Amino acid sequence: MSIVPAESDLLDDTSFEDDDPKPVRKKGRRRSTTHLKAVPETLELRTAVKQAAEDYAREMERTKAFNKTELELHARTLLERMQLPEKYLGFTMVMIGNFFWKQQFLALPFNRRMLLLPHCLKHADGCPADYDEF
Repeated sequence: MSIVPAESDLLDDTSFEDDDPKPVRKKGRRRSTTHLKAVPETLELRTAVKQAAEDYAREMERTKAFNKTELELHARTLLERMQLPEKYLGFTMVMIGNFFWKQQFLALPFNRRMLLLPHCLKHADGCPADYDEF
């Protein structure tokens, strides 16, 4: 018995990896969300949405964080309660998220907070900011 493969085994081109090709993910167009990014026009309406979002966030379960889909559902629920159009969905999502995390954020002493800013996301080559290793 030898552990060296037979010559016929070396010439065989079939492999298990070739049996099932890897699925190819299609890169489709992302759905447009520009119609969901409107900010309420009046100060009164912005204040009303902020207050309602704060009240809504107070009712939310705090044992686990939410993902984007869940946040969108919360915002849609709040907009429905307030009888406001879908165009304020993005604004409402931000307000709910802000108020959900507000207590955790305020619990940190100011000198322990860190602001992380992303690189220019659209045109990194044309960004005027200086980059270092960190």
